[in-house]
Amino acid sequence: MSDDDLDLPDPIDTPRLTLQVLTIEAAQALTVVGLRLANWHPEYPRDDDVDAASLVVTAGVASSWGPRQIVTTADGLVVGTIGFLGPPSAVAGVPEAELGYGLVPAARKRGLATEAVAGIVAAAECVSVAVRATVAPENGASRRVLDRCGFRLVSRTDDGQLLVRRRVRR
Repeated sequence: MSDDDLDLPDPIDTPRLTLQVLTIEAAQALTVVGLRLANWHPEYPRDDDVDAASLVVTAGVASSWGPRQIVTTADGLVVGTIGFLGPPSAVAGVPEAELGYGLVPAARKRGLATEAVAGIVAAAECVSVAVRATVAPENGASRRVLDRCGFRLVSRTDDGQLLVRRRVRR
């Protein structure tokens, strides 16, 4: 399997969302203090969204395995980010990538995080890549999202986070 075989589609569409690769231009806009784009939800960006954008700015290139903006199809607003912390690497002989995500407060409790995670995990599964994530033990909402999407507890990290993993379903 070549690296090109591991590319994820852009965008990834779900019933209510579009997960668009964060372009360098969009990442640069996110890192400019005070700049607001018309399609950003009033609560966007969160600090975590800016952190994700800085990964793209620092790398100087957008990647299908990097951050994506979560856009609601009903109104076209960006309500958060989701993506991987880098391309897959081999873990026990299986390609695996680490997932991160977050939504603005107004977009929570509507199943959008579960839909976004399920969409990006399905895309990773299509190229036989397993997905892992870390979550704070007290973050019950995120733990429920990951549980609904088939992640299972593997261990705790050195800093007390829960490490969860979703294996590729064959």
